[in-house]
Amino acid sequence: MARLSELDFSDLYLPITYEGESKTRFAWFRPRASTGGRSIAHLAPEFMMDAENIKSILINANRQDLGLEYDGIRYRVAYVPDVNGPWFVLRKGTHMIPRLRELDLPPRLVPVLMSLGRSYGLILISGSPGSGKTTLASALLREYLDFYGNVAVTIEDPPELPLSGMYDKGLCFQMEVDNDDWETPIKMAFRYAARYILVGEIRDPGAALEALRACIRGHLVIATIHSSKIEEAIEVMASLASQRTSAVSGNVLLADGFLATLHLTLDKQLFVKALVSGKSLGDPVRALVREGKFGQLTTLIEQQAVRFATATNFNFDDDVASQT
Repeated sequence: MARLSELDFSDLYLPITYEGESKTRFAWFRPRASTGGRSIAHLAPEFMMDAENIKSILINANRQDLGLEYDGIRYRVAYVPDVNGPWFVLRKGTHMIPRLRELDLPPRLVPVLMSLGRSYGLILISGSPGSGKTTLASALLREYLDFYGNVAVTIEDPPELPLSGMYDKGLCFQMEVDNDDWETPIKMAFRYAARYILVGEIRDPGAALEALRACIRGHLVIATIHSSKIEEAIEVMASLASQRTSAVSGNVLLADGFLATLHLTLDKQLFVKALVSGKSLGDPVRALVREGKFGQLTTLIEQQAVRFATATNFNFDDDVASQT
């Protein structure tokens, strides 16, 4: 029998057989985008022994959403209560966190992202499910810990990549969200004197507001959020925070804490767009966010895309200053 750990896939769909089930349901998997596109396929019989073992473990765990480590691979698991019978959906992780230079980022973007590690504020990584948001967020945090050092705290549901531990210059604690409460662990991270805070996903108003408060208190927050484009990610972040304060206050908090938003699209190849603010609170990106003019960010995004792809001897702060 072949091992699931040897199969190159991103997602696994396992039907949970129930008593009296009359319709045959097959296990499916999604090949990684880099190898097989985004379509799904039936799981071959030689992998079913591992699949059945995993199902048995998950059924006995009696939890709907959790992390699972099996045969050296960590999975993020979700329970789907389909009307024709429940399923487990597993996202396959890895024990290797890539370096930024190993990802398909625009070459001129990498030094800019590294320079942000000296700042405090928000780096928001957006995209659709499975686009690589968590991988990029983890890679960025690893680079900061290796290069700058200090203390980091990650808040995830569940932890996906092995960030916990000691680095040459720093230390990272990984915390798992309990009962879908993202707000409390962000508040707790303040007590640990964490320089960096990674929020696995901005899902609710409390998490959005506390993440922005952490930014203006001197932390660098790396967070992921679901969106179809950069403008939408920024608007959703502001809107969520505004539900716990006012619309004006949400926009102002986001503008004051804004460092960068990246949007990832994965279809056999990773495509990344970025919007990075200058250091001044009055730079054009922050000004538009403060005024809630999110649609007008599109021009700046396109201008930066050209600069990240083509510029030589690139000084981002000078370049952004020229736009004011």
